[in-house]
Amino acid sequence: MNDNRQFSILIIDDNLNNLKVISKLLSEEDYQVFSAKNGESGIQKAERTRPDLILLDVRMPGIDGFETCRRLKSSELTKNIPIIFLTAISNMQPVEKVKGLNLGAVDFISKPIQNEEVVARIKIHLHLRSLTQQLQEQNAKLQQEIQERQQTEQALVLAEKRYNKLVKSSIEGLFQVNISGQYLSANTALVRLLGYDSLKDLITSIKHISQLYVLPQRWQELIDTLESQDEVSGFESLVYQKNGKAIWINENARAIRDATEKLLYYEATVTDVTIQKLALEALTFEKDRNEQLLLNILPARIARRLQQEETSIAERFENVSVLFADLVGFTEFCSTISPKEQVSFLNRIFGQFDNLAKHYQLETIKTLGESYLVVGGLPVARSDAAVAIAHIALEMQATTAQIGETLGFPLTLRIGIHTGSVVAGVVGQIKFSYDIWGETVNIARQLERTAQPGEIQVTPQIHDRLREEFILEAGRRVAIDGTGEISTFLLQGRKS
Repeated sequence: MNDNRQFSILIIDDNLNNLKVISKLLSEEDYQVFSAKNGESGIQKAERTRPDLILLDVRMPGIDGFETCRRLKSSELTKNIPIIFLTAISNMQPVEKVKGLNLGAVDFISKPIQNEEVVARIKIHLHLRSLTQQLQEQNAKLQQEIQERQQTEQALVLAEKRYNKLVKSSIEGLFQVNISGQYLSANTALVRLLGYDSLKDLITSIKHISQLYVLPQRWQELIDTLESQDEVSGFESLVYQKNGKAIWINENARAIRDATEKLLYYEATVTDVTIQKLALEALTFEKDRNEQLLLNILPARIARRLQQEETSIAERFENVSVLFADLVGFTEFCSTISPKEQVSFLNRIFGQFDNLAKHYQLETIKTLGESYLVVGGLPVARSDAAVAIAHIALEMQATTAQIGETLGFPLTLRIGIHTGSVVAGVVGQIKFSYDIWGETVNIARQLERTAQPGEIQVTPQIHDRLREEFILEAGRRVAIDGTGEISTFLLQGRKS
């Protein structure tokens, strides 16, 4: 059981079937789910329940999704709730998507929905909402502390005579510590930053300053640096407050010596940088997430070009080997298992195909239902693309048969392979995909469709590249749309 019950989600959709399907999906993920059949009732329910996230249909009678979003974002009660639009991609123009984003929506989910995509996107936006709320709470606390410190600035000046000039212009924590690690003095700001009631409370509780550090050796690292450099700036560490909570601090320290260079004590200023650390973690998370999303759907070389703001990516590649595979028996197998188990099975088998593609340095282009498309020779050209494709074809067949045997259900693949020139590029502006086109793709697809279960059907061009290393047998005459009849060969295995 997960902990999603702490989050609530409101679904606004006039389609009762959509409401039922999405509500069931999210309830199974342990979210608290509310629903509304139109924009008016959705606004009222949002103001009453204050959900953590809203799924909003664009096309609805009465007030549509855009007007509903505008009114939600105009209300003080609901303006901070993230909204994800539900829409059929074929019915939505780019200008409408821009309109939705300008109104305050954070994302779009296409209909018909893909369960794993819906759950993944919701988790991401709920996590970002949680991070945002933490940052807001920390910021509010910081503002309160700043106000308190400003109000007591005069008292600090009088109490800390040895730091008069610095205290007048700073609200940082200040301290002096002797060479044995005991506090000599500290200002009120430091006492409050560390959560103690008074300077006496701090000095009595902390027998050695290393006790403050989550990693006690951190203090020794600071001392070692001071002994060689006399000054250290920007020294960041995790320290404990009195209540046991850990916070990040930034220290600027220096060693104080007498005229004979004998070390007398150390003094330092201390700043709480926990808020900055949280913000940096949130930014790093978002950057890593975006990069990983791109790498999951695009070749690394293409993803880097998009990150460099290249707006149009389309290239022609020669000598590309294209493999189309279709899972035979999957439809019958699906009748024996639940939809969730179907998705789990496809993830399992396609995940193994992806691992094989990575091993042979091939590029997975996409999956189409129970079909799989992988190529060799792009986006980086290679002379052995056909050989690598032949290896993965044989291992895909073996993997499928092994999984079918484990499940007790006969499963196999129909595979078609051809080599030639293709055009490849990135399509989409909000949801990117890397795809390929051309006669080579069409021929490989038709070879797959005309193959028998368990066959790997290839063209004469592929035969010429493989005959030295692989066993191939004469196949059949196949009619190819736009090309005519061709003689095919069947890839049987490796010669050694």
